[in-house]
Amino acid sequence: MFEIILAFFAGILAFLSPCVLPLVPAYVSYMASRLTSSVAIQTTAGTTDTVAQGLGARFAMGLHSVAFVLGFTTIFVLLMLPFSLLSYVFEGMITRIGGILIVLFGLHFMGVVPKFFTWLRARPQLLASPFLTILIGIISTVLLLWGFTGTLNITDLNSDYTWSLIIGIFMSALVWLALFIGDAFTQPLPFWTKALNTFDMLFYADTRQQRATQAD
Repeated sequence: MFEIILAFFAGILAFLSPCVLPLVPAYVSYMASRLTSSVAIQTTAGTTDTVAQGLGARFAMGLHSVAFVLGFTTIFVLLMLPFSLLSYVFEGMITRIGGILIVLFGLHFMGVVPKFFTWLRARPQLLASPFLTILIGIISTVLLLWGFTGTLNITDLNSDYTWSLIIGIFMSALVWLALFIGDAFTQPLPFWTKALNTFDMLFYADTRQQRATQAD
């Protein structure tokens, strides 16, 4: 009996989790639009067989409900399987890298990252300094090495972390190579200005398109 009660409250907590609860408004909105569309079609048609219409509408709503649930369930399963396998193979590497990304997205959602970008744009002399490039390169290297290995003391790593260390070093080398190829050391101001604009475009592309359309 205790296991059943525990499973019940576990189900409630799972429903209230951040990865499930945001689906409820989307589900309710979708089903409400289906119902509104069905009523509008029936009203326009002006048919009198309300019993058949009611059964057909309920059956269609049921099919759409099942399809909606199967849709996001399939995506969750397809996404979880490879990441679970990678997490098992590379232990906590996926968790650490994912944590870094979640912190970054959280800071962006809170408005910290956009305000920091605005602060940087107001100081072109800072963007034009090669020391900023070196600092960002070092921070990126530290985060990548820690994210893939879980430590910054490379000498403590045993043979089980060989591939994690190799991947971390490879990704860090790619960062420094991108900085060199992009002339981030010789021409840091245009490089970082373009980088900030690219970041804004990726995160605000849809919003800016809607604003442009409304302005026209």
